[in-house]
Amino acid sequence: MADIFISYASEDRERVRPLAQALQARKLSVWWDRALAAGDDYSSVIEKALKEAKAVVVVWTHASANSAFVRDEAGRARDQGRLVPVLLDQGVQIPLGFGSFQAEDFTAWNGDARAPQVGLLEEALRARIEGRAVDAAAVQAKRKRTMARIRLVSILGIVATLLGIAASVTILTRDREQATVQQDQLSRLLELVAEGKISGDQALELAKLVQTDAFEDAAASAATSDAEAPALVTPADATAEERAAMAQAPRINRREMMASARQSFENAAATLLQDPDERVRTALLQVRTAETRQAGLDAMWAVAKEGGASSAALWRACGSLMLAVGDPRAAQALENARALNPQDRELWRLLSFAYARQNRPKEAAGAALVGEGIRAAASSNWSEAAVRLDQALPLVDDAQTRGFVLGQLGDAAAATENWEGAEQRYQSALEVHGDEKDIAALALDASKLARAQIKRGEARRACNTLRRARAEGAAVTDAEMEQACAPMRPGMPAPAQPAPAAPAGPAQP
Repeated sequence: MADIFISYASEDRERVRPLAQALQARKLSVWWDRALAAGDDYSSVIEKALKEAKAVVVVWTHASANSAFVRDEAGRARDQGRLVPVLLDQGVQIPLGFGSFQAEDFTAWNGDARAPQVGLLEEALRARIEGRAVDAAAVQAKRKRTMARIRLVSILGIVATLLGIAASVTILTRDREQATVQQDQLSRLLELVAEGKISGDQALELAKLVQTDAFEDAAASAATSDAEAPALVTPADATAEERAAMAQAPRINRREMMASARQSFENAAATLLQDPDERVRTALLQVRTAETRQAGLDAMWAVAKEGGASSAALWRACGSLMLAVGDPRAAQALENARALNPQDRELWRLLSFAYARQNRPKEAAGAALVGEGIRAAASSNWSEAAVRLDQALPLVDDAQTRGFVLGQLGDAAAATENWEGAEQRYQSALEVHGDEKDIAALALDASKLARAQIKRGEARRACNTLRRARAEGAAVTDAEMEQACAPMRPGMPAPAQPAPAAPAGPAQP
């Protein structure tokens, strides 16, 4: 296993990726990608990685501060002297018990592995890995000098660039003592960002300005519109079960949703402004103005369809802005973003609003309920999570979504050690994904189902579950096979063909 374990909230996965890559670029051994682990956050893979790591980087964000999983992992690291906290969001209310630990400030980090923040973090990590003490006073002094230099370089760099464009670009206000950039000069500044002539620190600062311009039309529209989203009218042909579920769906507030869309877009823009692909940067700049917005969105859509490391941020940016400006493709873009990170509650909330806009009340209510279920699970409120996800189940029809909801219900049952219920839910999810030949989901569901079967003392069925998944092409690890199949030693009778698992029957809400 790796020397460093990164603990983070699942919805922050794409934001944590650059940090993991930066540490790896500095030749550090890092375990961070939970998507590669088989099972939920307490699976044997994650447990082993956390236990064997010599240092645990806890990434504090608004989402992780409310995550029971992150708090638990942080608590173990703290108690064992392995905690190395990092701050990714400003204004985070760090949970009680962790506030006294100095967190490295990455709120203005540009994603560059050579940045001074990464150097400070590397110094702390190598000390933990090598088992040596560090001079706390010297590190604190270095930290203050580094952060002061980062702020100064960022501010002066922007001012100097603007002054090089035109002497009248920047006007210092007496009240706030901050730069105000005129629109035409700002356009030129963003062109320089696209050309790679401005640092990533400056690009992060400018992401807020890009979002302000891109959402200007939507903000003006929202100010004069109704506060609520389109009413979710229950279809006349809805079943009694669907009617009952829709009645439980939370109302969607338009202004809150627009605020969520703006923040979602801004987070994506901060990444895309630094993308090495010139097409991505150019497209992002185009969406700032109404005249070129459509061309920019079309270009972002085309690049996102190619896949690659930027696709998650591109789909998020497209979906968020399309939602704000009324582009009918918003739902598809958000569905694509959600497929890459289904644990992100904000994507479900945005998707719910997009469905409501398209007069798809059943899907809108289902997405809203799934989002509430994920929120409850992140706080370890498993009973509420199960209720919300059960309510959502009759409202979701597509295989990918239904399989995900069933898997989450299995996780909720497993968290309360209801292994019979967990087995039933995982079995149902496995059947859904197996029918659709979703190999990645098939592997995950099979691993979780096997774990539940092992917990129930049914190792033979667990072994057969994994054998069938492998035969379907799922990437089941040798470690998983060994754990499930070890009791089936040579000499013990084994079926010539894997015996089918007992049918769980349809999941009951």
